[in-house]
Amino acid sequence: DELQEMFDEVERHYALMKDHSVPVPELDKAGLAMLVPEFSQLKNNVDVAQSLRDENVQQWNGQLDAQIASFGDRIDELKVLAQDQTILEETEFYGPVIDLCRDLREKAQELQDTAKEYERNQKVFGAQVVRYPELDEAVSDISLKLGMWESLQELQTVTSSWTETLMDDLDPPAMEAQVQRWFKTAMRADRELPNNKVAPRLKNEAVKFKDLVPICADLRNESLQERHWEKIEETLGQKLERDPDTWTEPFTLGVLLRMNAFEHQERIQQISTEATQEAALQQMLDKVRSAWVSAEFALQNFKEQKEVFILGGIDEIQIGRASCRERV
Repeated sequence: DELQEMFDEVERHYALMKDHSVPVPELDKAGLAMLVPEFSQLKNNVDVAQSLRDENVQQWNGQLDAQIASFGDRIDELKVLAQDQTILEETEFYGPVIDLCRDLREKAQELQDTAKEYERNQKVFGAQVVRYPELDEAVSDISLKLGMWESLQELQTVTSSWTETLMDDLDPPAMEAQVQRWFKTAMRADRELPNNKVAPRLKNEAVKFKDLVPICADLRNESLQERHWEKIEETLGQKLERDPDTWTEPFTLGVLLRMNAFEHQERIQQISTEATQEAALQQMLDKVRSAWVSAEFALQNFKEQKEVFILGGIDEIQIGRASCRERV
């Protein structure tokens, strides 16, 4: 109907120009002459297509159903490939396993793209949209396995760099966030992938650094005094060489790792907390001391005696005393 209206409007424009003797280029006249039979042919084609619509839709739906039926077999093939036991076995060579998982992920992505295409076609032809929960499960399984191996590889690479970094150059908040991601991946893999020898290894390494990273923040506490460092060294059972001018090796995270400092995380945190609290108390006492050092006592003559003095008003002194008691 819309095309017919547009065609009729074109014819009316040309008829109007003819009635008012408006010059029309010969090329445009020829175009109009060709348009009439072409439009007639177009209408015939549309009518034929509409008459065959139901038959064609039925035919396309049949073909689509056949494709969907075989699509289930492709999903089953992917699931079988994803159950390769080498993915859950420990190995020192991560590359081949990660490549295998990435190849599985590409195959899964291809199937997901195909599923979306089928869904679009089913909506166009008015057919019931088929869902593929088994494909979703396979994608989740493959993603978890790949994430597990990539996390293990990343953990070893990143922590190797950390162990060679000076304590003062570490970024504990960023490290903690990274370790937390590894730990979550390990916990999920351990829970969802039975008979898995890789997840426990990832978990153990993540836990080690999960306890070690907070120690980095504790040891960088500016409130730590020499007495606190002595307690920390007593806890570790070893001397910490912290002075760049005298140490025999740089004070890095690797030093703490060799000392198994992660086994004493709670005690070191306790010492660091004590240092912070003691520093806050010392700061408060310094303020009290400063207030009394600068306090002035007013004197006045005792009766008529010029050589004998007594305290004058002590209201301000009393106020200062009450303030100090509140602070303490």
